[in-house]
Amino acid sequence: ILGLVIVALGVWMFWPGQVHTPKLGLDLRGGPQVILTPTSAEGGAAVTDEFALSEAAMSRFLDTSEVTQLNRHAQRGEPTVVGRRLAIAVQTCDRAHRLTSGRFDPRVIGQLDAWGYAGAALDAPVPLDTAGAPGRIAERVDRARIRLGHPIDLGGIGKGLAVRWAAARVQRVGVERFLLDAGGDIVARGN
Repeated sequence: ILGLVIVALGVWMFWPGQVHTPKLGLDLRGGPQVILTPTSAEGGAAVTDEFALSEAAMSRFLDTSEVTQLNRHAQRGEPTVVGRRLAIAVQTCDRAHRLTSGRFDPRVIGQLDAWGYAGAALDAPVPLDTAGAPGRIAERVDRARIRLGHPIDLGGIGKGLAVRWAAARVQRVGVERFLLDAGGDIVARGN
């Protein structure tokens, strides 16, 4: 069914005589791009705002993001106070790691850096062997603080959560029909 939806959208987008001009483009760091044609100014603003909040919490490319600070504290073995978005993302990564018996592992920053896909600078280089390290991804120290054993990249899980949260926000402002596509992470609502 998803294949049919994609084909139908492709035909709709490229049908002769059709002109589709994006009204808003957001380049989320790391390559994905979200192109939206807001049906309401409020809906477009909600998506823009939600992506900004998600990026501030989960982008390893921003020196001031929460995940960058968490990763720096992880290198020192210190627990860190985290906000709701980052806590959910880290918990989701930890769960995915456990459910896949370690096949999903967000502790790949060393490899990403080695391949030239570096994010914000951390306190020290991340070793290449952190992915696959034993144990949980995160430890909840108390209600507000998390401790990581190794720095993490939230990657696709972070982007997927950002799109899901943006979709929920758009619905809260009253937009019932929309399609959000963040480089393959897609949420569609309506008919």
